[in-house]
Parts: sequence; structure tokens; C-alpha cells
Amino acid sequence: MARHAHVYRRQAVYWWRRRIPKHLRQLFSTSEIRVSLRAHMAGEAATRAARLRVITDLAFQDLERAVTTGLTLPDQTFDQLVNQLVQDELDRCERERELAGPRTEADIQQAVLDHQRQRARLQQALRYNVYADLEDQLAPAIEAVQDVATESDLAVLQRRAARGLMDAAEINEAREQGIYSREGRVSAVAANGPHLSAPVSGPLDGASFQTQREPSQPSQPAAPAPARTSARNDDNVLTLKRDRPSRSGSTSPYAPGRPRRRGANVGASPTGPRISEIKEAFFAKQTKNMKRHYRVAIDLLQDGLDDALISDITRSTVVDVIVLISQLPKVHGKSAKETLRLRELVAVTNAEETAAIEAAVQSARDNGGDRKTIARAHLEARTERLKAQQSLHNHRARINSFLTWCHKEGYLPQALHIDIDDIPRQVRDDARNRDQKKGARMCWGRDKLQALLTSSIMTDPNKDFGDPMFWAILAGPHQAPRMEEFLQLGPDDIEVREQVPVMLIRPGLGGHAKTDAARRVVPIHPILIAAGFLELVEQRRREKSHWLFPMLDHGHDGRFSSIFTKRFSRYREDEGLYDPERDYHSFRSDFQETLEDADVPPNARKRMMGHRVEDITEGKYRKRDYPITRKAEYINLIDYGIEVERVDGIPVVKLRDTAQPSGPMPADEVMS
Repeated sequence: MARHAHVYRRQAVYWWRRRIPKHLRQLFSTSEIRVSLRAHMAGEAATRAARLRVITDLAFQDLERAVTTGLTLPDQTFDQLVNQLVQDELDRCERERELAGPRTEADIQQAVLDHQRQRARLQQALRYNVYADLEDQLAPAIEAVQDVATESDLAVLQRRAARGLMDAAEINEAREQGIYSREGRVSAVAANGPHLSAPVSGPLDGASFQTQREPSQPSQPAAPAPARTSARNDDNVLTLKRDRPSRSGSTSPYAPGRPRRRGANVGASPTGPRISEIKEAFFAKQTKNMKRHYRVAIDLLQDGLDDALISDITRSTVVDVIVLISQLPKVHGKSAKETLRLRELVAVTNAEETAAIEAAVQSARDNGGDRKTIARAHLEARTERLKAQQSLHNHRARINSFLTWCHKEGYLPQALHIDIDDIPRQVRDDARNRDQKKGARMCWGRDKLQALLTSSIMTDPNKDFGDPMFWAILAGPHQAPRMEEFLQLGPDDIEVREQVPVMLIRPGLGGHAKTDAARRVVPIHPILIAAGFLELVEQRRREKSHWLFPMLDHGHDGRFSSIFTKRFSRYREDEGLYDPERDYHSFRSDFQETLEDADVPPNARKRMMGHRVEDITEGKYRKRDYPITRKAEYINLIDYGIEVERVDGIPVVKLRDTAQPSGPMPADEVMS
């Protein structure tokens, strides 16, 4: 039994012993807990010891929570108080709608606006943690426990109640527009059965908050477990969830690499793995290119469900999360500083949109606008959301893959698949109506390229010699790198082969290659060498820098391009050259068309651009690459009618009078 923690043997009986944590010993009269397991067999003793370990873990966690935070009320009490408060608010507003009679469009818009203002007030209270203006709304929950709660309990209850009311306002806003979930009140009761927790009777009268359950086997007492109360509202497309205690200090038996199989009696225990405990095992089974996309979808699911138990996931809760995802702003995920959770971000976005709409409508009225002008101002002030049909489809498909995997691994009792028809029709219609698909990416063309290549950063003699914007714009149409491929270059990625300076596009420490075909060797164009690119490489080597552009920051996804893309977009806007159909990747189209016009073989173009060769003869029977010297000849054919001169060592781009192909750089001027 040496391998079983806390278990030892005294004569023929196994005992269990565990030390009490030092910071909790002041609450006990002894320094350890010691009990007899009343077992003579090693296997039975190990089973009972494991149960005691779980029970003491929970007990120590509650005691530590009481000592460190001053909280005396359990989480299930907070949950029931908040849930009842939210349910009362939802029932009150629903009753008003039921008795309101026929309503006009103006009445509907006014009701929606009232709930948006209520949500904004709650958001303001949560932001500053001041709830004086919400005393009347929070009073039912506070009065129910004020005689037994500490100040810390009341502070926690106030914040959670405010969060719950903010969710209720969001639900009411949807209901004012006729948005309800597919599963109504009757289907929810039929699906959950009599095992649902009994609601608190009366208007939060402080009655017993203990969760009541009907025992499935009265003759056998159930194992002790903390009561949980689900805060799901199956009457609406949105879900209410409250905070759960931190699990960071516990060791999960469902860590990746230890999946629980279907034969492990999944339904025998009220507990089970949470999404956070098994998602890494799911990600490990995905391909490298798709792992990042699956992580985004499952992280949103985990956030939206408050890291729920896998066994608690239902069709309606998953649909609720997908609806929340559809309400995210279009720029979601593009900032490394984004820290708000899913529901908080949606609430903040809605509040900001409400404020923007009110300001736009008021401005239109002040300027004497007619009804159509005001309506147009209202529409233009709306926040652009992540509601493209393809986005909804991608998130739904990846969540379905995760749910299918959970069922196969035995974590989910029943197979669960979210169909497109499960998503409320209004959400689908809104996604279709607001779906703005990008047009086909177009090449810049000679005139626009010349305008960009002679813009302010390219002609400024006072810029920094290593400015990544200058070098990225210059290299884009001449080398055809993907943005990340160029920004991740380091001094070791620049070499001389066959007396030709080349750049190596390859994965490595901090480097990424989109596909296997993206790994390639590309000769450096003479225009970059004339601008001093090789001198920049030597400078970085002397500085012992790992990157050519060490001043760049990684984005939240670990890539340079996620931040640099924004800078490039702002630069084009400032220069009056912005076109959504012409971005950095469009440089590759100009590269391809220029070489095609010069009769460069298609497969040679594919190899230099990092595309897979599909031709059977070329792709299967030609394993070696084209010679460096031949690829250099092809690269030298690229000419956009510009030249570079050095002003005090700083490269400055200007137009040539006549466009002539630039000659190759002499071998004695390249790096040694």
C-alpha cells in the first residue's frame, strides 16, 4: 500500500492519516486526521481512502475559503438566491408582456431600449463595484440572508445579483423581439424530470436553501457530494451561469491522457470532468493547422458554459452559446489585450452600441433629419457583429466535433449534435442578411504598387533603418512572402548559396510555415540588396538578435502578423491607399502575374511562392528544387519601375524615368 497516499497498516487493518494544512490547524485541536478504514483487503482500503481524500479536499477548500475571504455562505446558496431573483425578474417582465396587448413597432423599440439602458446601468455598477443605485432591485436577495451573512457574503451576493440581473435584461431584450429558445417550459421539464433542484419557495423568504433530490435507490445512501444548482433558463436563447469556486488547486482525475471510457459507469456519480479538464486531449487529436481554430471554438464554449460539467451540457445550453458567439463584435480575438469573458464582452458591446445609437439618433434629430435619416443613423451606429454565416457554421461544426468526441470517450451520456435548425431563425436570418463576404483578392497593379512603393515611409530619409513597415512593403511584391513568413525572419535565415543571397522560409523556434510546400529557398531581389537588406542582417548579427525586426510584438496567437496587419491597414488608410480587396497578401498576386507575363514556368512560380505542385510529372517525379541561379534569374525579371538610392545610409525609393529590368547584384557585393 506504499503507493497509496495517506494509507498505512496497523496489524490486520488499514488506517488512513492526513495532515491538516498549517494555515488551518488553528481551527482544529489536532494536527492530523487519523481514522480506521475498517478494511482488511488492500483494494477496498484504497477505494475508501480515495473517498476520504475527496471529502477532505472539499472540506479544506471550504475552510480555506472562509478563512481567507470571510465568506460563510456556500456557493449553492448564492446560486439559489441569484437564480430566484433572476427568475422573479424574468417572470415579472413576461407577465407585463402577456398583459400588454397589441404593440406597435415603436413600442417594441422603446421596450428594447429600456432593457438596454438597464443593462448599461448594471454594467456601470459592476465596473465601479458600487451598487447604491440598485438597492431596490437587490433588496429581495439581500434581505433573505442579511441576518446570517457577513459583509463579505453581502458584497459577493450584490455583485453576483447584479450580474444575474444584467443577464436577465439581456434575455428580456431578446424576448421583447420575440426570440425564445426552441425548447419551451414543458419540454425542459420533460427532459430534466423530477431530479431537478426544487426552487426556493416564496419571494426569497430565507427558507431552506438545501438542494432537494429524490434518491434513486432509497435503500442505499448516496455518497456525500456538494449540492449544485443549475442556473440554466431553458425558456430563452441565453444562459445564466454563476461563478464556481476555483479548481486551480485540485488535481483532476480527468487530465489529458487519462480519459474515462464508456465502461467506467459514467452516470454513477454526480460529478465528472469539466470542459477545461479534457479539452487538451481533444486538441491533441487535431491536425496542426486546425488545432488553433478548434481551440478558439471550444474556449468560447467553455467560457459561455462557465466550464460546466460535460454531463450537464444540453442542446439548449450549446445553442445559447452559439447565439452569444453570433453577438460578438467583428474584431473579437484580434487584440492581445482582450480579457473580458464571453458574456461580459457581449454585454459591454451591447452597452456601447446602445450609447452609440442614442448619440447618432439624437444628432440626426438635432440636425433636423426626417424619419428616414434617423432610421439610417440608427442602422449605421450599430456595432458590426461576428454574424457571417460561415463563422456560425465553423463554430457550430467544431463544437459538434468536440461533443461527438466526448460521447465516444464516454464523457457525454448521449450523442449530441447541433443542427442549423436548432439555432433560432432570427439569428440565422440576421447572419444571412448581414453577411458581407469579401470579394476576390485582387492584385495591386503597377500604378497602385508604384503609389505604395513611393509613399511616405518609403521616401522618408529620417526613418529608422530597420523599420519593418519599409522592408515588408518593399519585399512583398518582389519576394512574394506571406506576411508572417517575412516578419519572422532571423539573421540565420539569410544565407549565400551558389554566390546568390537567399532567404530561407522555414519553421523553427518562433517560426511558422503554412504548409510543407511553404518551406522554400527564395533568392533575394536586387532591389532589396540595393536598399541595404544584407547590411541590416549583418547589423542584427552583431547585436546577436534572434529576429530581423526585434521591435515587433507577438499577437495573442503567437504571431507577428496579427498585430502588424492592423498597422499596415492604418498606414494604407493614412496614405489614402486603403482597399479591402488589396492587402498584403495581394502582393503575391502581383508577383505571380509578373512572372507569368515573363513566361516563367508555372511550377517554378509555385515553388518560389510556396504552393504545392499538383502536376503528377513535376510533383511526383521531380523531388529536387530548381537551381538557385535559375530562380535568381526569374526573380530578377520582376520590375515595377522603381529604384533605390541611399541618403546618409537610409534607403529611399523613387520612380525611374524608364522601367528597365534591374540587373543582378555582383557576387563581390553580397555577404561573405
